Amino acid sequence: MIMICPHISDNTAEVIEPYGPNIASTEGDIWKKHARVTNALFGDAVYKLVWNETIRQSGLVSTAWSKKGSDTLKNDLYLVGINVIAAGAFGRQFDWEENDKKTTPEGHSMTLIGSVMSLIFHLPHMVLLPKWFLRRSPWADGMVAHKEFEQYMHEFVAEEKVKIANNAEDTRMKGNLLTNLVKANAGETKGSALQDNEVTGNLFMFLMAGYDTSAATMIYSVINMVLHPELQDQMVEEIDRVFDEARAEGRDQLTYENDYHKFRYVLSFMVSPASPPPSINGITTNTTTLQYETLRVYPVVIPIGRVTRKPEKITTGGQDYILPADCGMVVNNTGVHWNPSFWPSPEVVEPKRFMAALPNAYDPMDHSKQEVDPTASPRNTHWIRGSFMGFSEGARACPGRKFAMSEYVCFFAHLLRNYKLKLGPSADRDFVEKSYGWRSAGSPVTLAPPEDVPIELEPRFKIADDDRRDSMEI
Repeated sequence: MIMICPHISDNTAEVIEPYGPNIASTEGDIWKKHARVTNALFGDAVYKLVWNETIRQSGLVSTAWSKKGSDTLKNDLYLVGINVIAAGAFGRQFDWEENDKKTTPEGHSMTLIGSVMSLIFHLPHMVLLPKWFLRRSPWADGMVAHKEFEQYMHEFVAEEKVKIANNAEDTRMKGNLLTNLVKANAGETKGSALQDNEVTGNLFMFLMAGYDTSAATMIYSVINMVLHPELQDQMVEEIDRVFDEARAEGRDQLTYENDYHKFRYVLSFMVSPASPPPSINGITTNTTTLQYETLRVYPVVIPIGRVTRKPEKITTGGQDYILPADCGMVVNNTGVHWNPSFWPSPEVVEPKRFMAALPNAYDPMDHSKQEVDPTASPRNTHWIRGSFMGFSEGARACPGRKFAMSEYVCFFAHLLRNYKLKLGPSADRDFVEKSYGWRSAGSPVTLAPPEDVPIELEPRFKIADDDRRDSMEI
C-alpha cells in the first residue's frame, strides 16, 4: 500500500504550490509555522457561513433541476463547490450560474470563478510543460487563469487589510478564511508570520482542497444514490426526522449549530466525536470526527505523499523496516480503502459501516456480527489507524474536514427535503455503474468523475400536501 522512493528532493512539493509554500507542501519547522497560523482559521464561524451559503446554492440547484433535470451533473456541482468556497474562503458571494463577461471586474479578463475553474483544469499542464510550450499550446488559457487568480488574491488580501484597519468587515461574510488568515498572520511576531507568497499559497490550497474534492465527493454521492435508491431512502428518512424536530422546536430553518450534528446517516454517507482510541486484536485504532463511505469507495485524493526527516520504523506484513531520512513515501489510498482485511466486502456501498462502533468489523453481507441503530444518538466510531485516509490522519490531517462536512450535509439535507434523485431516462444504469466503478477523468492527483450522467429530481410530495412539504425558503 506504500510506494517508497529514497532520497527524493523537496522540489517534488512544487506541484501543489504554484503560488508559494503552503500547509500541504511544507515539512518540518516550516510546516509547523504554517500549521500554527492556518489551523486557527477553522471554527464554528466559518462552518456557519458555509452552511448558510450552501442553503442558498442548493435552492438555486433544486429550482433548476426540478424544471428540466440536468445533463451537466459535473459542471453543476463543481459550480456549487466553487461558489461555496468563494464565500467560505474569500468572503465573496456568487449566484450558481454566474460566470460570464458581464460579471468580469474591470482590470480582469476572467471572473474569479472562471479563473479558478480554468486554473484547476490546466494545473497538470502547467506543472508538467514548459511555459514557452504552453503559450503556443491549446492550453494557453491556463497561463491566463494563473495570472488572473494571482491578481485576484493580491487584490483580496489588500482589500481585507484595509477593511480590518477601518473596522469595516462585511458581517454577512463573517468568519471567512481570508479575513481569518489576514488577522491571524498580523498577530504573529516578526519571523513567525507568513510571507505574502505563503499567504497566497495557502489561499490557493484552501481553494483546491475545498472545491475540487468536495464537489467530486458530492458527485460520487449522487451516483451512489441513483444507483442504490434504498440508501437514498434512508437518507431521506433521517432528513425528514431532523426537519420535523426543528419544526417542533418552532424553527422553520435548519441551522448549523442546532442541526448539523443530528445527521448521523448522512454523515456516514459521511462521523463521530472523538474519544480515546481502543484496540482491536492489539492493533491501535483511530477516532476522529469524520467518515465517508463514499470517500472509502471513491477516495477522491488518490495519493498521499510524505517525506521522513529522520530514520523511521514502519511495520507491514509483520515485518519491521527502517526508512532512512529524506525518504519519500506515497500511500495508495485506493488500495487501503479496498483492502478486505480492513473492510469486509469492500465493494459493497454501505454507510452503516460507520454507524457501528467498530467499522472495520462490520460486514455488510452479514449483519449479525454488528447491529446498528440508525435512530440512536451519535456514538464514537473507531477504525484501525491507517485504514481510512480520506482526509489523511494525525497531525497532517486535513484542517478543513469539517468545512467539507458542513457543506455536504447541508446540500443534501435541503436538496432531498422535497425531491428524490433518479437517473434520467436516457441513462444506462449498467454503463453508469461500470463507468464510475472503473474509470476516472484522468487527474494525476484526484479521482475525477469520468463523465456526466443525466439525472432528474422527482417531487416527493403532491403540491397540495402543504402540511408535509417543507415551508422553508431555500
